[in-house]
Order: sequence, then structure tokens, then C-alpha cells
Amino acid sequence: MDRRRKLSRSTSGFSVDAGLSLVEHADPSRAYQVRRSLATMGAQQRHGIATEKLEALATSLSSNIHTGLSSRVAAEKLKLDGHNLLQKAEGKGFLRILREQVNGLNTLVTFSAILCLCRGMSIGGIQFGREPDYVNGTIVLAINIFCIFVGAYMEWSCLQLMADVGSMNSLTCNVLRDGKEQNIDVSLLVVGDVVLLTSGDVVPADCRVLEAVDLSTSEMVLTGEPHEITKTLIPDDTSAPFPSNMLYATTPVVSGTGRGLVTATGMQTEIGKIAESLNVDQEGLTQIQITLNAIATTITIIVVFLVTMVFLISTRLQINDPSDPCEEGDVECFVQKGILRALFCGMGAIPETLPPACMLILVVGVQQMRCVKASVRSIEAVDTIGTCSFICSDKTGTLTEGKMTAICFRPRLRFEGLNDTSFPKSFGLYPTRGYDPAGGAWDERLLTEQVKVALDAIPSEDYSKTLKTTNHGALLSLKEFGRGTLGAGAAGSREQQLLHTCFAAIYLNSYATTLALDPEAEGGYKVKGNMSEAALVVACEKVGVGEDSLHGRYPRLPELEVPFTSSRKMMATLHYLQQHGVFEHLSFSQQESVSEPPSYMAIVKGAPDVLLPRLKAVLKPPSEDGNRFEAAPGFSEDDRKWFEMQNDSLAAQGLRVLCVAACPLDESSVEGFREARSNKQDLLEPLLQKGLVLLGLVGLMDPPRSSVKMALNTCHRAGIRVAMITGDQKPTAVAISKQLGIIPPTAGPEDEHWLASECSALRGLNQDCIDELCSRIRVWSRAQPADKVTIVSSLQRQGHIVAMTGDGTNDAGALKKANIGLAMGIAGSDVAKGASDIVLLDDRFGTIVDAISEGRRIFENIQRMALYLLCGNVFDVVAIIVAMLLGLAVPLEDTQLFKAQFLTHFFYPWVMIYQSSSFYNMLKPPRSRTLPVLSMKWQRILMPATLVLYIGGLLFAQVLGSQLYVGAYSLSEQMGTHSLGDFYGSRSNYLCLYANTLNFEKDTQAYQQDVAPLICRVRRLGWTGFYDIVEWGHHNKQDPEIAVKSGEFDTFQGVWKGDRSFGLDESFLQFSFEGGALSPLDTSWHDPNNWLVKCDNISHVDMNNKTEKGDNDRLCWKSCGKVPCWQLGQNGTSVLRETQASKVHEDEPPFKPVLYKKYNIASWGCRQMRSVVLIAMVLMQTSMLFAFSQHDCAVFNVSHNRTFFAAWVPILTLLSCCVYLPVTWFDQGFAPVDSLGIVVAVSIAASFYFGLEVAKAIYRTYFFIDLVEQIAVAQLLAEGRLRAFCHKAEAFLKCPDRRPMALSSGQGMLTYGTLTGPSSVDSSRSPSVSPKSPYSTITDPAEKV
Repeated sequence: MDRRRKLSRSTSGFSVDAGLSLVEHADPSRAYQVRRSLATMGAQQRHGIATEKLEALATSLSSNIHTGLSSRVAAEKLKLDGHNLLQKAEGKGFLRILREQVNGLNTLVTFSAILCLCRGMSIGGIQFGREPDYVNGTIVLAINIFCIFVGAYMEWSCLQLMADVGSMNSLTCNVLRDGKEQNIDVSLLVVGDVVLLTSGDVVPADCRVLEAVDLSTSEMVLTGEPHEITKTLIPDDTSAPFPSNMLYATTPVVSGTGRGLVTATGMQTEIGKIAESLNVDQEGLTQIQITLNAIATTITIIVVFLVTMVFLISTRLQINDPSDPCEEGDVECFVQKGILRALFCGMGAIPETLPPACMLILVVGVQQMRCVKASVRSIEAVDTIGTCSFICSDKTGTLTEGKMTAICFRPRLRFEGLNDTSFPKSFGLYPTRGYDPAGGAWDERLLTEQVKVALDAIPSEDYSKTLKTTNHGALLSLKEFGRGTLGAGAAGSREQQLLHTCFAAIYLNSYATTLALDPEAEGGYKVKGNMSEAALVVACEKVGVGEDSLHGRYPRLPELEVPFTSSRKMMATLHYLQQHGVFEHLSFSQQESVSEPPSYMAIVKGAPDVLLPRLKAVLKPPSEDGNRFEAAPGFSEDDRKWFEMQNDSLAAQGLRVLCVAACPLDESSVEGFREARSNKQDLLEPLLQKGLVLLGLVGLMDPPRSSVKMALNTCHRAGIRVAMITGDQKPTAVAISKQLGIIPPTAGPEDEHWLASECSALRGLNQDCIDELCSRIRVWSRAQPADKVTIVSSLQRQGHIVAMTGDGTNDAGALKKANIGLAMGIAGSDVAKGASDIVLLDDRFGTIVDAISEGRRIFENIQRMALYLLCGNVFDVVAIIVAMLLGLAVPLEDTQLFKAQFLTHFFYPWVMIYQSSSFYNMLKPPRSRTLPVLSMKWQRILMPATLVLYIGGLLFAQVLGSQLYVGAYSLSEQMGTHSLGDFYGSRSNYLCLYANTLNFEKDTQAYQQDVAPLICRVRRLGWTGFYDIVEWGHHNKQDPEIAVKSGEFDTFQGVWKGDRSFGLDESFLQFSFEGGALSPLDTSWHDPNNWLVKCDNISHVDMNNKTEKGDNDRLCWKSCGKVPCWQLGQNGTSVLRETQASKVHEDEPPFKPVLYKKYNIASWGCRQMRSVVLIAMVLMQTSMLFAFSQHDCAVFNVSHNRTFFAAWVPILTLLSCCVYLPVTWFDQGFAPVDSLGIVVAVSIAASFYFGLEVAKAIYRTYFFIDLVEQIAVAQLLAEGRLRAFCHKAEAFLKCPDRRPMALSSGQGMLTYGTLTGPSSVDSSRSPSVSPKSPYSTITDPAEKV
């Protein structure tokens, strides 16, 4: 994901996300320029504040550096200066989103809708239609506008949801007001407030440093440099643009503690000036939107080509419409029809619902991600997470439970001539029930599995009572165990003295972490503070140390504290010894580093490898007459070997090891420390130079989550590589990784060296060496935040889509750098959450895998929907072109195609939102974002098969519908004829016969064919067989629009009933056949009314006195003077009114002795034919998506997605309205069909679905072959043998021995059975474990995920 395109949103206060986003959204060169100008522009003002005396500065701000502001003054300042907020980022507004929805697709639809509304207008001499089509134009325009607004609203609501997720943890800060510490919202902060800061906080405003205890911040947002800046009371460099005694808003506190006097808030801060200068642009289009736009562009090109083809074929072949025909030879009418037909075909081919439907899938996907405990903060992350190829995961809390538990304590005692056989070498802390302190310390030699079972059976509430009634720890009911607990009931014993002394030191050093009862918490206890310290505090409670009186007996010196940082990997606290030289049961009288009994003691805990070089003494048990342990000077080679052996032993068990040591200090040393602190010097090195007394090693266990192993197996099958990055020692990290399967459990030392490394190996290498190292290492130990950024950068250079987890403040850089930043929702800091794309609400690694699976499912559903819309829309136009080339009528005219698409596409694609994933979802390698949305197998197998089946189904529906309702399927026959020979011929199947008006103009004959037919005959098919219907024209008619409202028109048969019947008896031609003539072809045929004659009876004498006669094969209306004879009444005057004359071009005048143009049996039968086509089309498209939604036969999985049933209800309801809605209400160009027509349409749709399932079966045959290969490629990718997103051809070229046997040896096709049965991969040819082949076992690719 492009990290510079993250969502810009407002924040309730100052966060690191706000600061980083400001810079990352801007153009890098411009951001650099603004930084430089800011460094020089405000330098004088910053130096003035930095150099002013603290008391004077506080007085000028109406504040006090010791008590802070008063509440009254703070309220006045808030009213005067306003809230401490950055101006809301000019987010991507609804209007802009609305404009982005407009593209070539919906523009063409809008143009077509406007054309409907403007029909009847003349442009360039061509009249587009006879009158405006307000109804259809309005419907089309409304649908298009609705889709545009739905798409815009979906995107806008998703952005709002992202903003809500980003602000769900409102930032607060600790301040001094009225001399008391208060926790307030950062927006209420004002100039003059005294802010209290600690590691992990975000600086809420610009401040002058009042107090700094190893305080450092990251000012990358201001300087562009990732280095940590140590804060001081006096500026280090007066010429520096950003003085070191100033704190700046939105910068995270990396380490230490401190206080600051607020000097600027809101837009007056340095980050506020950057915000004002950069004027950051909003987020652009996401990758999925770019992909959809590419699809839309492709479809537009296809549509333009098809529309051009429709127009050329329609006008060149003069394709007519049997239900609304053009007059023969009317070129203008055919051009007009060609243009309208082409535009409306283009409009119907446009998948206008694709963008809003895809956006809705993404929006709902954000909510569905939350159901798997992943809170998405960036909509693009929904798509990106599905393409993840590499996961860099923290160990603690993600791969493990996140609840550290102290398992054992191992002291180092120097026995000089004393009997040490009975003294425990190691103490076990049992039972381990999370934060439940019930239990005790036990001699590990006696803590057998039998004892553990018995201890586990004791309820927590009974432990304290049971242990207090024991004699030297021997449980009353378990006396056979001998010496048992040593922590609670062994008062006065050497073991108890040792444990009490060591754990008292641990308790004092872990002062910031507290354990308290909480009935609502898991286990009944909750811990506030550091997780590792929580395990130590719980262990202290088990040993019986935990009294608050310890803090009173050994007061802590907070100003001399050395806090823990990820770089130093240790911490130290200084305490005053009321009894000089004595701490509990430990005496420092023999220490060489002090000349007099020490009055202070430093307690240090940290990483064993860091403290080992500083150890100078060990403990010595009390003598026979003594009562205190002593610090024996010297740390011999045996002591060092013991230390390393114990550390390796514990780390090999997967335990995190902490070393605990003490350092006695005299008064002069402490004064030297105070002076060094005032001079801004680090206290750590002087302290360590004094030498440390080893108290012991504590083994902490964070048990792996039960779901991680299965999740890692899923990643392995899905071709996703996983690397564990931890701050633990390498042996510990390797042990945990073996338990989890990141490193094979059977891996030897050589394999461990190949697959695991300390992060220090990265430093000093060039990029190529770093890339080589990162390509094979699976376990990184001793990691620092900068190392994570290095690893992520290397993996991205290798082409990976990287997901990085993080929880600390220092992880923000790596989270921003990764393609998908994953922050811990429980243990994560606000800084980490603000820099992430997805927040893991439960901190589980399994949640990452679930999110990847969900991302893959979402994209898979978008693929299927795109395939459906592309096939359903474009293939309709292809079917129209094929029908025209074959001489058939256009299946659907004008807006009918758009209505048909509306029925399915407006309701149907949304069902893919809830479509479950396929079984192979997590069996294939990650998808490369450079590949097309539609896979090649879909393009080569499914799409051609669907094209043939769909076009065949539509044309077959048209042919059968024509045979059902008119008895003729060719367009020429449906259009009728003016030829008597063609109409009455023995093989003739023309539906209608048209009369003509013959004019002689300039000695040429000009025939004007009537708009409405004279005679129509159809052969219809009913349940009892075929039957014929013939209609004859007559002159005593009403206006068609009035007549049809009378209710005497049978919409199922297309005939008139009663007095308005068009039978021969009611026709003026009833007397034409009295002479025995069977048809107008007979010579004896004549019209007694003398209205209609054969055209050869009409003659004309030209200028050369030559007599011209008409065609004997036509019928013509006889003229009586200047008007036709039929137009004259009894008195010889015209009976044609002006209003009737104006309708000549739309229909013949009602008095004219012909049939109605639209309401005759032939025209109505063609409407019914189109109804059959409509029903078949809608049913085929519904079955198309239903088939595409499932990999297997969809019929057997119909219950997997019940939203299909919900979508069918409105589709079938609207389909019924289109077909059966009375034409007097709304004429849509369709006509009701009987049950036989419905059966035919349903049968065609069922046949189409059956054919599609057969095509899918063929597709599955090739798919499973490909799937087995993809599974093998996924495993190779997970093993690190291939580059990221490697194609299978390249994979098997590089690893030919891993190609599935059935494919390499040509043993035949694979089926679903081969995947669910024996493995199709020849695992016998897999290489053994070696440094370059870390995974020896190829798991069965068919195994279910």
C-alpha cells in the first residue's frame, strides 16, 4: 500500500498519527522545503523560549512550575485561546467523492437517459423518435443517479467509519493543576499547564522541559531523522533549530520520564505550522478503486466497439422492429433506430452497479473484519491484507498468550566448605494460573508431575490457608512430599531467607506494576503496568513478598532511576538502606567497592547477556552461626560457566530469562550520581562500573497460544511466510519457534543457525547482504525498533507485501513502513494504533490469518461479481449483434435491455457480500496485484462457455417464443410484406400484408406502404396444439389508445373481443370473396367498396402519353380525386379530422380500414416473444451468478448463502410487473405470456444453468490440476525457496523435484477426489533438512484448512 495515501482525518487531540500523516501525505520535496523553512523561520522564537529562565517563563504564562495552573486560570485560558486541536484536515468530502463516481460508464447511461427525454428533437436533420419518452428516460436517469449516490455514500460512510475507528481511543494526558495530578483530555490543555510524561506517551503540545529522567523523544515528523533525541534542561546546542530542552507536539516519548511547561497549543505548535504550510491533499483512489476503474475502462472500450457494430449492422441491413416498424425505404427512420438501438445497447451493456456494489462489499468487509477481531483503519487495507505474502510478528502477546508467568528462580550460591547437598539449586513457582497469586515456591527436585497434579487440584481460595498451616511447607494432606513450599511457611530457614531477600528486591524494582483483585477480570486479578513485571509481582506474592511496607523501609530515589529502554535492555532503581549495609537477609559488609557500610542499594534487572559482563560478586550462604547471606566478591570462571549454562538451559525451554542483581552504594557515589544527572550525563555506565552482585535468574514463560500452530500451518499452506521478531535471546526465540513450527522441531544446530539470527547481524551490511539474510531468516532475536524497519524495507525490496505487528511507541516507524501495519488492540500503545492500518482487538496471531482469509474472500467475491456483470452485460449486446446477422429480430429494443439488466443487476450483485469463501481460499499462494482481476482460466474456459450458452439460450428463447406466439422467427417474416405472392404463397410464413398508396411522380412509380397492416395471421401454440388466428382491417375503429382501455383487448391472445373484433365479418373486405375468390391473387377478386384494388388497376399517362400501371403483386388504395376513396364519407367529404391526421406517422388514422399498428396479433405476438426472452434472460442471469458464486455445483450448496433467496423476491416481483403490468398503465414493450411461455423460458434457463455447471465441471478438471500445482508453489513460497509472487512455471523450473507427480509423469487428470484422498505430491523426493532446505516435510496439500 502506498503509505503516502493514508486517510487524512481530524483528531480529537494531538496524536503521532496526526503528525506523521501530515508529512507522509505531502509531496516529499515540498515537505522537505517546509521543514527547512520552519527550522529557520521559527528558530528565534524557539531559542527565546528555550533560553529564558524557567521561573520567569512560568510567571509570564501565569503558571507555577511546582503546582501548575489553577483550574480557574486554565478555564479562562481555554476560553481565550481555544481548544488544543489541530485544524480538522480537509477530509475527502462527499461532493468530491460524488464527482469521483462519475466515469465513462455512467456518463453514457446519463446521455442515453437524456436522449429518451429529448426524443422527437431533430438534430442534423435526423429526428430522434416521434415524441419524448419521459417515463423510460426518467427511470433510467433515476437508476443511474441512484447508483452514483449509493457508490458515493458507501465510500463516504466507509471513510467516516475509518475516522470513528481512529478516534475510538481519545487521547488524554496527565497534568498538574491546583498542585494535584489530573488526567484530562488533550483538547483541554492550555498554555502554562505542567504536563507529566512517561515512556509511550505522545507529547500533547509544545513544551519547555522542566524535568527529564533519561527522557528521549522521536522528532522525525519535524526533522525527518529517525534518531531519538535526548532531552535536557539546558539546550545542548544553542544554534540547533530545535533546542533539546523543548518538547514538540505529536512526537512520541521513546524512553524515560519528565515534566514539561506548555508553551504553545493547537495550530500555534510547530506541527500546527507544518499543517498550515503543507495544506495536505486528501487521500486519492485506493488500489481496488483503480482496479475497478481499469475494469470500467476496458468495458467502455468493449461497449464502444459493440455499439458501433450495432449501429453499422442495424443501418446497413435496415433492421426493423416488428412491434414498431419503420416504413420501407424510410432511411431516416432506420438511421434513427440504429442510433437509438446502439445507444440503448451500450446503456444496457454498462455495469453501472459494479462500482457501488464493490464499494459496498469493501464497506461491509470492514464490518466483517471486525467480527474476526480486526478493526480496520484504512479501507485499502481490506484489499491489501488479502495479498499479504510475509508476516513479521512479535512473539509476546501475539504468538503467545501475552501473560508472562514466572516459572522458576535459580540463585547462584558460593559454598565455601559448607554442605550444599540439601540446598535447592532451583526453585519452581507453582501453580501457574496467569495473574492468580495462589501458589508457592518449591524445590524443583521435588516438584514432580504427581505433585503438580495435586497442587492443581487445590482451589485458589484455599491456598493461603493451606500454606499457612504447613510445617516447612509440607502440605497437611501431602506430607509424603517432604520439603515443599519455601515461600510462605518456612520462617527462619535459609531457603526462606534467600527467597524473601531476592524477591523483595524484585518487588521494589517493579514498583510501577501492581496486582489487585478484580472479580470481572480473567482469573479474578488484574495487573496495571508492565507485563513482564506483572509476572514478577505475582511471583513475589507467591513467595510471600508483597507488603507495601517494603517501599517504606527502602525509599526509592526517583530522580536517580534508570528506566528501561529497548536499547539498554535493563532498568535500575536506587533505594535507601535504613540499616546501612543490610538489605533484608543480605549483608554487603564484604563488598570491595565500598569502604564503609553502604547506605544505598541499586536494584538492577535486565537481559542476562547485557548484565553478565557487569557481574562482580555472588551470594554466599550464612555461616553456621550467621543469620544473613553475604555478597561474596569476585565472579570466577566457574560462576560465568554456571551463568551461561543456566541461561542457555532456561532459554532452550522457551523461557524468557531475566537477571536480577544488586549494587551497594555509599553516600559519595550517590552524590556523584546526582551531580552527573544535573549535568545531563547518563547514570547507567557509572552505576554498572561499581559492579553488580548476582541475586539470581528468573525464568518467565509466555505460553504459546493454542491457536497459533494451526494458524501457522494455514499460512504455510497459503504460501505466506512468517518471521518471528522478538527482543528475547536467541535460544529462547528458537525454542518458542520450534514449539510453534516456525522452525522445524527436528532442526539441528546447523539449521537453527541458518534460520535464526540476532538482529545485530543486520548492522553494517549492505543492501544485498541484508536482503540475502532477510530472505532466509525466520526468527529474529534481540530486535530493536530500527531493526524492524530494516527488515520490512528489505522484504519490500524483494517484492513482498509485508504485514508487521507492533505494540510499542517505537514500532510506529515499522508499522508505517509495512504494507499492512497491525497494532495490538490490548497491549498496543496509542502511538502504535495511530500508525497502523488494522488493530488486532484480541492481539492474537490467529486474527491476522483470519483477516488475510477474509481479505482473500472479499476479493474473490469481487472477482466473481465482476465476471458476472461483464458476462451478463456485454454478452447481451453480442447476442443482439448475432441475432441481427442471422436475420432475427432484435431480442430487446430501446430501453428493454436496460430494464432487463436493471432487474438483475440492481438487486443481485449485493448477495456476494455474504458469500462464504471457497475451500481453496487459503490453499493458494498470495495474489499478485499486477495480475488481472479475472483469472486466465476464467477467461479461457468459463467466459467462452458462458458466451456460447448465454447467446444460444437467448436466441433459442427468441426462436421458441416466436414459434409459440406468431409461428415465424425470421425478422422478414415477422415484419410482413406488401407482396401478394409472398403472403399467399404455399411456403409463405409472412405474418402481415400491407396495402400501399401509389403515386406517380415525375413519371416514376412511388409506393408508400401503410404503417399498419391490412391483414395479419399467426399460428400460435397452446397446450392442445397449434391454431391459427387471422385479423382483417376495418374502418370503424376508435383511437387505439382509447380502444385499448375499454378492456376488450385480450392481452394473452393479442386479439380484440366483442364488437371490436377484427374478424372477416366485421371487415370491409367481407364481400371481396363472394365471387369465390380465395385471395386477392385470384383474378375474380375485387373490393365492392371500390376502396382497395390491385395496383395494376391504377394507371397514369406520362408526358409521352404512355400509360403506366402499378404492380399486379400489390394492393393499393384507390384515389377519389385528391384523397383516398376510403377517406370520403357518404356526402363525399373527408371524414379524417386534423387530430387524426397528425397521427399518421405514429399510426394510421382510426377511420382507415386497416389494423392497429401496435395492437394486432402479429405485433402483440412479437411482444410476447420478447417477454419470453426477458424471462429467460433474467432467469439465466440469476442462475449465472448463482453458478459463479460456488466452485462446486451450486445446487448442492444453496443453503450456504441464503441472501440469494432474498434477492430473488424483488427480481421476480419486478419481472412480473414488466410482463403482466397492464399496457394502459405503463407500456414497456412487453406483453403477458401464458403458462406455456413461462415453461419454455424456465426450461431454457434451466438448460443454460445445466450447461454452465457442465462447463464448470470441465473448468474444475483443469482447475484442480492447477490447484495441486498452486499448493506446491505455496509450500515452496512458505519455505522461502522462491521469490515473492513467483509464477508456477518459474517455481517448477527452479524446483523440478517438487512438481506433483501426477502432472510431471502424465498420469492423467486430477479430480476433487485426488485432493481429498491421497496426496498428489511426491513427498518421497523432498530433500532432507539442510541449511538451504529448512522444511523437510511436505504436508498433504489436500488437508482441510
